[in-house]
Amino acid sequence: MSQNEMIFLIAGILGAACLLWDVIRRPLHGFLILVRGIFFILLLYAVQLLGLRLGWEHVVAVNMVTALISGCLGVPGILFLYAVNFIL
Repeated sequence: MSQNEMIFLIAGILGAACLLWDVIRRPLHGFLILVRGIFFILLLYAVQLLGLRLGWEHVVAVNMVTALISGCLGVPGILFLYAVNFIL
């Protein structure tokens, strides 16, 4: 496992732990994250379709990780996903 993979793994584990702690403290917050995740995954899918139609090479795949990131962070999360996809 490379150093970059280890850093992403640790950041992911810490982020998941913080999210789990918040959901345990406020259960309604978990439901709101789920609703936001559904909304922003639809938005991410629409941006992906638009990007494919315009011929972009860097489109973000729609999966559980991108749904969680876009659900928690919203539009900045989608911009973050595209920035990471463009860099990597």
